Amino acid sequence: MKILSHLDTIHYKIGEKIYNLIQYKDHNHLLIYGKEKVGKSFLINTIFNIQSAKLLKNDHFSYHNHLNNYFINCHNIINKSEFIKFLKDLCNTYDHYQLNHKYIILDNYQTTTDYIQNSLKVIIEKSYFTTKFILITNNLTKVIKAIQSRFQYIRIPNPKSYDKYIYIKNNYNPNILYSDCSKYDLPILIHIHNLPYKDKIKEYCLQIIHILESKIDITLIDKIRKFSSEVKEMNLPLNILFSNLIDFIIIKKKEDQQIINMINIIAEYEHSLHFSYRDIIYIESLILNLYKVFNNIIV
Repeated sequence: MKILSHLDTIHYKIGEKIYNLIQYKDHNHLLIYGKEKVGKSFLINTIFNIQSAKLLKNDHFSYHNHLNNYFINCHNIINKSEFIKFLKDLCNTYDHYQLNHKYIILDNYQTTTDYIQNSLKVIIEKSYFTTKFILITNNLTKVIKAIQSRFQYIRIPNPKSYDKYIYIKNNYNPNILYSDCSKYDLPILIHIHNLPYKDKIKEYCLQIIHILESKIDITLIDKIRKFSSEVKEMNLPLNILFSNLIDFIIIKKKEDQQIINMINIIAEYEHSLHFSYRDIIYIESLILNLYKVFNNIIV
């Protein structure tokens, strides 16, 4: 299913209010907040049509650009100074023909450092007439007061089980069980019931199996790095990916103790992911440790 607009999302009522608000040229900067995995980023993406945006990368960070809209996941910022320089240059340009604001959307804002936030405070003050900022966060306490005071808050609530049930039933799977909607977050439900994602998960599981069965050398390490980066860009749910991987490992008829050890490794990394600063390193490390167990490598 292709989401066409915010009206097709589970938070369509809030989406409509945000859409109407940004039609006013002098509206405030927006701070979108709510618990993790409630659909904040997805809602903003649909309002600004980030689905159609081009992914641009450099050695310091990556971002999506569609028209005058820029979507940046703060979790992927590597070089803070270069990122701030990019924001300054971006805010210093203005479309004098269209007289349109730029929109800079910073997702996972809670992961930014004090240096970035204090620099952003100055940028915001100097670019009010050229740029509007939208911050998305799951932790308001991580946003400095000087930033909070310059933004209008909009809370995205956790969808109720009934809302998730109707949404998935109408858009993905008419046979979904209501009980599943009380067990799983919305992104997990979408991944489970969205057939293209099922195919992708299978494809990536097979790629991991191929990696585990390969001889270890420099090219293999490079493959693991590229694979990890691709998985991160796809934003696949890692817990579902690696739980499905166990089924493929069992098919390979590995010994029971090996399977138990690999399950334990995956469970341990799943817990560590909540405290991980960079998911890519987490994925690389997990695959390398699975490789050792899969191939009976004793370190």
